[in-house]
Amino acid sequence: MPSRGCYHERSQVYFRQVVLGMDMPIDNISETTAPRNDALAEMLSALPPEALRMDFLEPGSLTQRVDGTEHCKTVPYMIIAQVLQGAYQVTCPGAAARIGEGEAFLTPAHLPLRIRHRTDTPPKGLMRARWLHFHFSLYDTIDFGTLLHLPLRVRRHDAKALGDIIQELLDRPADHVANPFERYVRRQELGFKVLRIVCGISAVRASGIALLRSGPRLAPALRYLHEHLDQVITVAALANHAHMSVSHFHAFFRKHLGLPPMGYVKRVRLRRASELLVTTGLPVSTIAQHVGFANPFHFSREFKHHFSVPPTHYRRIHGSLLV
Repeated sequence: MPSRGCYHERSQVYFRQVVLGMDMPIDNISETTAPRNDALAEMLSALPPEALRMDFLEPGSLTQRVDGTEHCKTVPYMIIAQVLQGAYQVTCPGAAARIGEGEAFLTPAHLPLRIRHRTDTPPKGLMRARWLHFHFSLYDTIDFGTLLHLPLRVRRHDAKALGDIIQELLDRPADHVANPFERYVRRQELGFKVLRIVCGISAVRASGIALLRSGPRLAPALRYLHEHLDQVITVAALANHAHMSVSHFHAFFRKHLGLPPMGYVKRVRLRRASELLVTTGLPVSTIAQHVGFANPFHFSREFKHHFSVPPTHYRRIHGSLLV
């Protein structure tokens, strides 16, 4: 039986505050806006080339003969996982789906997941899958996935296109290429191809449109935040980089990002810490310093309040990229 500890009792609040980064009724999470294509295109064309960045891209695969294996995880990356044989049973706050052969599931970063592996002919049989953990950021601090309403189940046609990219990343065919620039560019190309497919099968959130509209004005402040994450950051400094008064900046920031400036700064610090916990072996005290917490005890307290578990526990249960 699954452990009751897989989800804490505030999972729905966690989902809207930590995953979406804003306070809204859980019933409204799936609401999306369908702006005119020309208006959306105009907003996107205003983004500078450096606004969108790929931060993480890591493929993996699985072959097992044990039916019913289950694990719970919350990782700071989007996940695409395609079933090649057998099935996944995926449960998250507000949704559940059985992912059959050829299909895939797609989930945003920081979403509590319960994943059960089912072999093709229980109780022995075989379960095979391939997956990708990936992350793109906008203006260095905004999780691009929060702009989109992602489908939990990806149908076979699109799942195959994504699976083919994952397989190329797994096979590392460019390793024989002598030119390291060519290898680097091919990896970037594959990562952005994944993002293009994800955008094509997802709807745009109303909050995503608001972020795109406000992005150019907030970009200097967000860039400053990213570059000084290990230092003391004040609202006055952020407002100065956005060329606004403190009062105007505070109201503008909260309207478009759903949090007051310092609340957003804290969230960015803690999310960056969660990434370092699962991708590095750095001591917790060092990670605390990297994200701007001078006192490791204060960091651990804030981290537990945000993620419901202390940093060491988070690393232990979410450090594996196995899907």
